[in-house]
Amino acid sequence: MSRAAAALDRADMDAAASDSAAVFRQSWHVYQKFVTHNWMRHREVYATLRQLVRERFPGGVSIADFGCGDASCTLAALRDVPLSRFVAVDRVRALLEAAQSQAAGHGYRAELFEADLAVAAAQPPAAPVDVLLAAYAVHHLTTPDKQRWLSNVERWVTPRGRLVLIDLLRRPGETRRRYLDRFHAHAANRFGAFAGTERAIVREHMEACDFPETQAGWSDLCRAAGGTTPRLAYRDPDGFYAVLTCGRA
Repeated sequence: MSRAAAALDRADMDAAASDSAAVFRQSWHVYQKFVTHNWMRHREVYATLRQLVRERFPGGVSIADFGCGDASCTLAALRDVPLSRFVAVDRVRALLEAAQSQAAGHGYRAELFEADLAVAAAQPPAAPVDVLLAAYAVHHLTTPDKQRWLSNVERWVTPRGRLVLIDLLRRPGETRRRYLDRFHAHAANRFGAFAGTERAIVREHMEACDFPETQAGWSDLCRAAGGTTPRLAYRDPDGFYAVLTCGRA
């Protein structure tokens, strides 16, 4: 389960994607504990998103939220930012329906796109958006699939728009194995509100589905896809999560 991304064959990647979706279908409450206790720095990363959007698009913004979940964090962060469009992308129908309800509660109509990240990116959008957000989602793709995803999502973003990645980020030179071991040790010390079974769910999910990059790795991927070098807008003090933003070259 800890094989390097480069060694995964197509069957392995399909299984990983399936496992990833199962976690969010069956154990959404586990992810909600991360949000409630701010273990993945949701407050800080979404505050960063809000600042980025307000600075670049003060008059309002169109946004596509890839891997949106119930979209509650995104919509809460942008509650005082006029949204001309909100596109909710997720592979789990129940979460899309929750996102639709969240958007309605904020006075918006969500455009629902039921698909995984790769399938959605490969489809031409009805119209490009100012901000394409992917929060805690793209690390589920292997490095080659991240490259394909980045190349495809370019068509989703307006010429002056921005791709905003909120995701896991390895330290410079850190291997995937070392990142996961460091995270598991961190979780054992910090995530006291988790039951033993919940901690096991998280560990199993990460071992099977999580493939974080380094910042240098993201720079290579973004430039190869025709984008600009990503800017680091936020890095958590424990060195697990980050906000990266880049535009079209």
